[in-house]
Amino acid sequence: MPTFIDVHLKQGRATMKLKFLALPAVVAAVLATAACGSGSDTTTATTTDAAGHFGTVKVFDLPGSKTQPFGITTGKDGNLWITEALGNYVDKVSSQGKLLGRYAIPSAKANSQGISQGYDDRTWFTECAASKIAAITSDGKISEYPTPTPKSNPCALTRGPQNKMWFTSYDAAKLGSITSDGKIEEMDTPTAKSGPYQITQAPGGELWLGENAADKVASFSAPNSFDEFKLAHAKSDVAGIAVAADGTIWFAETDGNRIGKLVADSGAPGGRRLVEYPMPHSGDYPYGLLVGPDGDVWFSELGGDRIGQIDDKGQIREWSLPTGSAPRDITIGPDGNLWVALSGASGNDPKITGNNQPGIARFSLQGSGG
Repeated sequence: MPTFIDVHLKQGRATMKLKFLALPAVVAAVLATAACGSGSDTTTATTTDAAGHFGTVKVFDLPGSKTQPFGITTGKDGNLWITEALGNYVDKVSSQGKLLGRYAIPSAKANSQGISQGYDDRTWFTECAASKIAAITSDGKISEYPTPTPKSNPCALTRGPQNKMWFTSYDAAKLGSITSDGKIEEMDTPTAKSGPYQITQAPGGELWLGENAADKVASFSAPNSFDEFKLAHAKSDVAGIAVAADGTIWFAETDGNRIGKLVADSGAPGGRRLVEYPMPHSGDYPYGLLVGPDGDVWFSELGGDRIGQIDDKGQIREWSLPTGSAPRDITIGPDGNLWVALSGASGNDPKITGNNQPGIARFSLQGSGG
């Protein structure tokens, strides 16, 4: 079994527990950072903004209770944009954590989730329960576009090929696209009732998505080419998905409690070999996932109330968030740091205990981080 070391730091309202694999170089760097503190002159060279040294966590509360902040992205206006799945608002927050606007979604109980910067000047998001794709301007004007398939349950979206926004429709098992003027096209996934969920665009332009109900990861190349890769375990529940610069596809297996990746391998079916890494604790439930500017993979732990990092060899480091914060999606903010939506809610999952306090958290990526 690998050995982990915990280091506790105090920042603002939250105490952080940093859990590191006991590798000599890593542990030495962490202990040195803990000893110096955020005001030490010895670390000034690696601190470039008010976020503090690498690994510093600061939480910013959002209005209301049980609003369930879900998706988070950086808009073209240089602010953070957050969907409230239960509050039925979209929030605009500065990189200093100040709430700049809270905009009501026209459709009642829309259950907005995925959100992404668009090709135009708007930020786009999904309305799962309302079966609509929506876009919001920087000053809060919202346009809604119903999907051609009723009760399609669109959950996530991303910028993609042909200067369109591409989205997944979980209940309809479809992949859709929408132009800036609202024209929507849909196509079926190869597997019926596949439950497509999170989606991302690779550096090469193709799309990758998780198919929750089918326990598959799929790629799509325009105009209509799909490839699917079967996972090793049933009920893996693929959530966050991202593609690294080397072409490796990384994804979170929420219910499976694993981080998985598909690596290029000419001898494997479809030219991709599956590698999986179990989480350090039961009930971590990794959810949001992205490839950071450091090239490592970052993820949220919906059940573990942590932010995690995994390198290409599968070594995992973790940082604690407030108990019950139930972190969902993550993004790189306009300040270059990692930001995470704190849902504070269990949703329909009895395994998750939320604190009902909506918020967002900033995790400092300043400096090398060891």
